Amino acid sequence: MSWYQQIVDTSPNPIFVTDRSGRLLLWNQALARLLATDPQEEDVRCTAFIADPGPEAMQALIDQVYEGETMHDVALAFHVQEGQQCHMQARLYPLRDDGEIQGCIVASTDVTVREEARAQLKHLEAFYAQVLQHMPGTLAVLDREGRYLYLNEAAAPDPSLRHWLLGKTPVEHFRRRGLRMSVGWERYNRIQEAIAQQRVIEYREEIPMAHNQIKYIRRIIAPIVAEDGEVHFVISHGRDVTDHTLAERALRASRERISLFVQQAPVAIVEWDLDFRVTAWNPAAERIFGYSRDEALGERGTTLIVPEHVRGEVDEVWQALVHKKGGTRNVNENVRKDGTVITCSWYNTPVVNARGEVIEVVSIVQDITERVHMSQALAQSEERFRKLVQNSSDTITVVDAAGRLRYVSPSVEHVFGYPPDELADEHTAIFIHPDDRKRVYDAFAASLDQPGATHPIDLRVRHADGHWVDVEALATNLLDDASVGGLVINMRDITERKAYERGLVEAKEEAEAMARIKNTIVNNISHEIRTPLTAILGFAEVLREEVPSEHREFARLIHMSGVRLMDTLNSVLDFSRLESGELDLELKPLDLNHIVEEAAALYRSQAERRGLDYEVRLHDDPLTLHLDRGAVLRILGNLISNALKFTDEGGISVEVVMGDDCAGVAVKDTGIGISESFRPHLFEEFQQESEGLARQHGGSGLGLAITSRLVDALDGRIEVESEQGRGSTFTVWFPSERSESSSASDA
Repeated sequence: MSWYQQIVDTSPNPIFVTDRSGRLLLWNQALARLLATDPQEEDVRCTAFIADPGPEAMQALIDQVYEGETMHDVALAFHVQEGQQCHMQARLYPLRDDGEIQGCIVASTDVTVREEARAQLKHLEAFYAQVLQHMPGTLAVLDREGRYLYLNEAAAPDPSLRHWLLGKTPVEHFRRRGLRMSVGWERYNRIQEAIAQQRVIEYREEIPMAHNQIKYIRRIIAPIVAEDGEVHFVISHGRDVTDHTLAERALRASRERISLFVQQAPVAIVEWDLDFRVTAWNPAAERIFGYSRDEALGERGTTLIVPEHVRGEVDEVWQALVHKKGGTRNVNENVRKDGTVITCSWYNTPVVNARGEVIEVVSIVQDITERVHMSQALAQSEERFRKLVQNSSDTITVVDAAGRLRYVSPSVEHVFGYPPDELADEHTAIFIHPDDRKRVYDAFAASLDQPGATHPIDLRVRHADGHWVDVEALATNLLDDASVGGLVINMRDITERKAYERGLVEAKEEAEAMARIKNTIVNNISHEIRTPLTAILGFAEVLREEVPSEHREFARLIHMSGVRLMDTLNSVLDFSRLESGELDLELKPLDLNHIVEEAAALYRSQAERRGLDYEVRLHDDPLTLHLDRGAVLRILGNLISNALKFTDEGGISVEVVMGDDCAGVAVKDTGIGISESFRPHLFEEFQQESEGLARQHGGSGLGLAITSRLVDALDGRIEVESEQGRGSTFTVWFPSERSESSSASDA
């Protein structure tokens, strides 16, 4: 093996050969120098100086070589002098002789310096990775195409999202997170701008978030220019400045509000320098003192608005202010530009800097001239009121929470017979009628819990001579008012009113009794008249058929008069029931078109016999209203029969009409019309425009009166348009409720 030894010795890198057990068979001087010892002196194994891998792992590598394998780039660590280690990159391969494996050759290269540099680089990379991960704000590295190469945890807290974003653009980032795409496009365009111009770009992003919130980001885009002058990477750094932005806006808004308040304040706000000269003068100061801002700036206060006779006192107040003796509050007389003397309330406060020095004085001024005048007027009014109370015919008392009298006006002696002085501290209960006490106590308790005035209450109060006086009492709770401290009770003698009310009750009861008697008489008489009248109508019908032709006209007149008398009787009975409230209406959903068609059909033949045009116009859609069928038929019958009665030529129209919130029926004729003077009496009972010998048309005069009352009972209204000689139009309106089918078609 001499030629092997020669090759091994000439190599600059450590080389050694081991047998199957790892015992050294051959080594070179490079290994001896590295280990600082000569392995030939001892029977050693390679595991004695190989620190890494361990003995078992090293033996496994040797076994693989003896099985014919070659191990490339195996990392070994040797124990060298002074307890240090040397990092080696080795290759293990079999040493063959005559085809047999004679040993395991380990050829190594010292890579200690490279490994140390690599370790330092890894440490440095780990350090910078930690720095980047924990930097305040978001950090991302992008290539020149705007694709993410690196993102710190703040930029993408979710690891899966962070991994997904590698190779993606900010636009794809915003789409993935469901954020507004325009912000992502703006960031992408800013990156391209920074690359193209090779400059740092700084701007503020506004990112809309959930619940109408906006996140504000201060973003810096910095291109990294390489030695070749090209931009290969871009760093994007973002810092959340939402709180700062909102605080900045709030501060700006606060300043604007303060400025707005100063400009729009109802009180004057004036700023003075230390020489008592005006430095700020708001619009309210212009209104109060009459000087414009330009006129007031720079002027001394003593010569501008202070009356001459108090200037000395004002100068003393000023000296106290500028020497930090605190703010002052005072009421002064001042002079306006036009010479008018006004009274003003002043609050002055010195403004100090950080060193505690007074730099200016601010005054808040309010014109209280009107208030002073009102105060004087109030004092005069209070004096007048006191005199009125003392001389009022009503009795005014003040009662404390325990129910004891604390004040009684002098009128108590005139109304109740008690001298006021004798009632001091007396309890109110001893003066109230026993039957009224509980009701009065309940009202008193309610007044204690309710500040302000309460509803009046009637009660009886014992007079000094023993009889009871009817009074009306109204309590006002002024317990919280320190100037009163009790319930103010105003009592008025209503004895005469009570007597009058009792008379009214008796009169009402008497009227109701008379109404009942009237209804009884009307009902009885109607029964007595209706029975023979029915027989007369029946016999008249028979006579019209049986008597000779020359007498049939008399039979027809008898029958016609009987019908007319029956109609009058029915009208009187209906009106009587309406007046007494005995007519019960049964409201049901009804189609107004059907009722109008039914009512109009009853009079068509009569119109045709008289040669009159007769037109009925219904609405295109169903009109469902809550109505009483009989009442509506009676209303329409009265209106149509009246139109026929007073129309000799032309015609009559009956039309269903619609309003904004109602539906109705218009009955129009071309008859004689109604005079202006008669219209106020049109719906009165037993009223007709032609009376006495001049009367040309029959009737009881109850038709329109009944119609008006039936319309009122249905919560409707009736309108009349008429011109004498040109006809009339009566329109009846009812509250409208459209049917479901109509509503659906409208929709």
